[in-house]
Amino acid sequence: MKYLSACLALVVTSSYASADLQECLANTDLNPENRFSHEVLTLENGSPYKVVNDAATGLQWGFCFVGQTLSNDQQSCEGVAEVVMDLVPERQYTPNVREKTLEVVARENRSMGETNNLWHLPNVKDLLSIYNERCVPAYYPVFSHKIGLTTEQINELKDTKIDYSLPAAERKEDTAKNIRGWAYHSMNVSTDSNSPGRYLFFYTVSFSGHGTPASANQQKYSVMRLVRKKP
Repeated sequence: MKYLSACLALVVTSSYASADLQECLANTDLNPENRFSHEVLTLENGSPYKVVNDAATGLQWGFCFVGQTLSNDQQSCEGVAEVVMDLVPERQYTPNVREKTLEVVARENRSMGETNNLWHLPNVKDLLSIYNERCVPAYYPVFSHKIGLTTEQINELKDTKIDYSLPAAERKEDTAKNIRGWAYHSMNVSTDSNSPGRYLFFYTVSFSGHGTPASANQQKYSVMRLVRKKP
């Protein structure tokens, strides 16, 4: 991919966290040893793509979740984050979620004109490396964590009632809303692996900030954030 890049110095303050609706404990080092920095790439189609460079791991992360676009002022993300389970055919009973997520990753690489240093889904270790247990949500403030829905909208999805007396096909829509709401509420982020032989469940890390994740969990619904080695 050919692109121009504008490196932006990262200055993280408590007001930054507050403005982004994020709460961190007092005296939290929000950018330890200037580990993180922003960069805005100009893609071949002229679109800006904001990334977070991590000097500690050598990784380059997407600033926004998959499905979102960068705002005009390049400070936030617009649109609603895609949810993994929504990618499968509506009537498919045991969808191959792994296959669908890989299709999305390939789509993103194509749209960015990337052919060499490809973007991919992170592994569990990658995700835990950017988990900040002193903040809620549990990201360093350099990452956008906004899903694209208000808290009220997320709670409305999460609180969708499911009538289990109905056949599965008739309650599927309400079930999808309910689980999608919980995915947003828990801020589950997908990894690149699923349980052996199980395509419906895959490993995610929750960034809700309510407790430190000792390990990844098996979930059906999650959002996606791309990563790669910094060029």
